[in-house]
Parts: sequence; structure tokens; C-alpha cells
Amino acid sequence: MSKDKPVTANNNAKEAVTVTEAKEGQAESGEQKLNGRSVFAVETTAGGIMVRTAFMTDDQRLLAMPAMFPNLNYALQQIDELRQLVSQHFANAAQVGAKVIAAQAQANQQAAGAPDTAAAKPAAK
Repeated sequence: MSKDKPVTANNNAKEAVTVTEAKEGQAESGEQKLNGRSVFAVETTAGGIMVRTAFMTDDQRLLAMPAMFPNLNYALQQIDELRQLVSQHFANAAQVGAKVIAAQAQANQQAAGAPDTAAAKPAAK
């Protein structure tokens, strides 16, 4: 996950998740505990709306990893939040598309209404 992509997190989420991250090449005693919560990275792309899960640590580090839901209630709250985020992204994409179509139609109208300058010039002798 890159940090330049917007990440949407439910700021009201009270549930924090602790995961244990084993660093490669280290024994179990070298494990690192991470505290934080699962978040959704939602992006609008040319192919559609892309959703990735990530883990936002308490110190604001963003790690690519599966979502962790400690209980059913929290999981369902996060799924509802994801539904809202995806709907917002589709609504924003529709607005942008409508603006592009309107701008293209206006450009086509202006081009059709403008006199042809090549036909208006007298022929050179």
C-alpha cells in the first residue's frame, strides 16, 4: 500500500485489533506486536472502484494485510461503512462522467456553430 493513496477509516471505530507480525528470518521471540485497526483503501480507477484492506497502526503506519474483525458486530459495522464508501465513489464517478459528457457536448456545439475559416478565405491569385 502506498501512503499517497487516500485511505478511508471509520474514525468512530472503537474496536482496536492487535496482530502479531513475525519478521522474516526471525524466531518467534522476535515477533512484533501491532495495535490498530483494519481500514479500507477505496480508489476510483478507470476499471471501476477498487477496494483493498489494510491495517492502520496506532502510530498511523499503513500496512497491507487482510482485515481483522475481532467480533461479529464490528465486522458488520465495517461492512456497512464499506458499502457507504463504495456508493460515494460511484456517485462521485457519475458526477465526473456527467461533467465530461457536458463539456464534450458543449465543445461539439461550439465547433459545429463556428464558421469554417478555410471556406471564408478568398482564393489567392
